[in-house]
Amino acid sequence: MFQKIKNVFRKCNQNIIPLIIIIPFFEIYIIECLHRKSFFGGFDFIKEAPLAYLINVGLLMAMLSVCLLFRERLFWIFSFSLIWLLLGIANYMILLNRVSPFSFNDIKVLSSVSSIIRQYMGFPQLAGAVVLLGLCTLITVYVRKRVPKIDRSAHIVRDMLFLFLFMSCGVLSVYAGKNQFKHTGNITLTYLYHGFVYCFTDSVLDSGIQKPAAYSEHRVETIENSLHKYNTSAYQETDRNPNIIFVQLESFFDVNNMRYYSYSEDPMPNFHRLIKNYSSGLLTVPAFGAGTVNTEFEILTGMSMDYFALCEYPYKTILKKQTCESMAYNLQEEGYTTAVIHNNRGTFYSRNQVFKHLGFDVFDPVEYMNDPEYNSIGWVKDSILPGQIVERMQSTPQKDFIYTITVQSHGKYPTEAPETPYDIELYGEKNEDTKNAFEYYINECHEVDQFIKELIDEVNALGEDSIIVFYGDHLPTLDITDNKLRYQNTYQTTYVVWDNIGLEAKNKNLSAYQLSSHILAKLGYTNGVLTRFHQMYSNNPYYDKNLHLLEYDMLYGEKYIYGGVDRYSPSKLQLGLYPITIDNVRQGTDVVVVTGEHFTESSCIFINGHKQETKFVDEHALLTYHYELQEGDRILVRQMTSTGGKIGSTDEWIYPSDLQKE
Repeated sequence: MFQKIKNVFRKCNQNIIPLIIIIPFFEIYIIECLHRKSFFGGFDFIKEAPLAYLINVGLLMAMLSVCLLFRERLFWIFSFSLIWLLLGIANYMILLNRVSPFSFNDIKVLSSVSSIIRQYMGFPQLAGAVVLLGLCTLITVYVRKRVPKIDRSAHIVRDMLFLFLFMSCGVLSVYAGKNQFKHTGNITLTYLYHGFVYCFTDSVLDSGIQKPAAYSEHRVETIENSLHKYNTSAYQETDRNPNIIFVQLESFFDVNNMRYYSYSEDPMPNFHRLIKNYSSGLLTVPAFGAGTVNTEFEILTGMSMDYFALCEYPYKTILKKQTCESMAYNLQEEGYTTAVIHNNRGTFYSRNQVFKHLGFDVFDPVEYMNDPEYNSIGWVKDSILPGQIVERMQSTPQKDFIYTITVQSHGKYPTEAPETPYDIELYGEKNEDTKNAFEYYINECHEVDQFIKELIDEVNALGEDSIIVFYGDHLPTLDITDNKLRYQNTYQTTYVVWDNIGLEAKNKNLSAYQLSSHILAKLGYTNGVLTRFHQMYSNNPYYDKNLHLLEYDMLYGEKYIYGGVDRYSPSKLQLGLYPITIDNVRQGTDVVVVTGEHFTESSCIFINGHKQETKFVDEHALLTYHYELQEGDRILVRQMTSTGGKIGSTDEWIYPSDLQKE
């Protein structure tokens, strides 16, 4: 039996060319079936996009041909094929829980998403993944041992010729893809139209913004000179300088826009009341079901994601390395303090690094909040946010710009029926799993709607001039398609602008990258190149081309718009509304007592660099047991994330200090 298998392996190893040709046709089919979650999905791809299918085949063929360089060819072709199959399976599992497909950037952010595995994958899925990886490892080892080595010199000319032909096929596939495939601005549709292998490979090879053909110093100077002529008086509605609060509502949209659904009561009455009485409109966002930070990026910077590479997350790439013009920098020039408040982990999407490159003074993540309340699937409820926002406003004498990121209505939404019926029922959905998931969602949105009212009430009670901009970052990961929406676009949410300064209610549909400049125009603010650009150029026929050019110049080019220098410096980002500090360290009977200010449940004592089991007493005291302090011990308190990561710490306290000696 084993000898027969070995003979088969030997023959395949010696005649590998047919396998290099045949395997890609079948593997691309399987991968596309997985991507579409249908056995016939591969047929649909071949029928609807035959050129894309052949491009993906050609690309995979080129990758498999690398095995011609090795003596254990069958092993390497098996390994390369297996890697792509596993990537296809990973994509399938991801698409079971979100809309955005798997890309190379997901591997880059693997440390960030590990904290939400429990929301996205249950024990059966995790166990299945472990078993599958184990099985693949065993098969790989078996094949490696059974595959005989061949003498490469026997057919080296033939093999090199075929290697050249296959590689040429791969290059032509990439060239054809670059010329035939148009960037949709929609990751989900791009993968469907162009194929998983091509798109995933593109996400590895391509990043950032491609240099525009018309890019030059003269062209940038022409745009800059035109911006100096801009007059905001036509748009300004008030000369008052209010506090500005932006609230990014996680996976939130106006559920009344669902065409076939009705509800036992209005899930979001406060939001609908705002839409009726204040400025609002549809907001086109660059994400659907996932990709929060790309909407966030557009809002804060005024830059469009359309010009970035496929599957790009600027928060994980360029913004970790350099500064970028933003609302925070612009409003600081008008005398505003700037803060971000977020009831989720501060390291998620590297926000603790990115926000200093966007100019914020303060970042207040959940690790710096006390007594957070969690919903049934583990997300912190938004009810904690009004208190944090108001406290920030009261702690500063200046006007405030506060950017708030909610999380309560995040998926994955449970498909099983609840033990007790939800307060609000859904009508019009026949599929039980979909009904349960959407019913859970609208009840979470109902609580978010209550948060909206509470925030407005508490801000208004301060008696300060204020505006609050509410908007959804993307639609939820539910079974929502264009035809199920009244406005026929799954990439549109709703924004609304509350104020207590008498702004006229005007409705206007916008893209996310236009929203901040639109709001600032109402207040007469023109700080920032892109703010003025959007306010002035939005109806210009060269609007898109010039925006592309400016984005490239600011982030990847020569920065001609800033005179060839970095205009902005990273901020000294403070974590938490107030920094945590140590006031004293005492040795008690079998206990070490650390006292200070602003401790939270996330605070953890470290002694000489080693984490200690820590008991949170209150915001002024922490305890650790079974430790005897020695002279020279170094004590500090770190804020720990839910995944065991570290985010911020106090200064070191050396024991005993002068305070203890006294």
